[in-house]
Amino acid sequence: MTYTFVLLYYIFFATLPPQLPLLSPHFFYRIGSMGQLNSKISKRQANDKANAKPEPPRFNWLEGRGFSNKASPVYILPNDQTEMNRLNSQHYQLRLYAAPISEELKKGIRVLDVGYER
Repeated sequence: MTYTFVLLYYIFFATLPPQLPLLSPHFFYRIGSMGQLNSKISKRQANDKANAKPEPPRFNWLEGRGFSNKASPVYILPNDQTEMNRLNSQHYQLRLYAAPISEELKKGIRVLDVGYER
């Protein structure tokens, strides 16, 4: 099974035009028993992580929120998932508010307004 995948790869892609890049044969190290691709690169990275020194903490935690660990941060807001969700929501609200639909409205498109007032 190990060499079958590599052989099928080269048979299938041998008919492609030469400008398309192919993976080198050194990319394939061996295919594991569950069909997982094990490469030399992943084994080397695992050894590097084992010998690496621990990194200093990148965040200061204040009331459960992570802030940049620099003395004078350029970005003063929290640096966590809650803040990313807030910024994404803000981005979509502004993008949709400023959507270029005036030309479409002049053409007479139908609009469904599903907002409600109290």
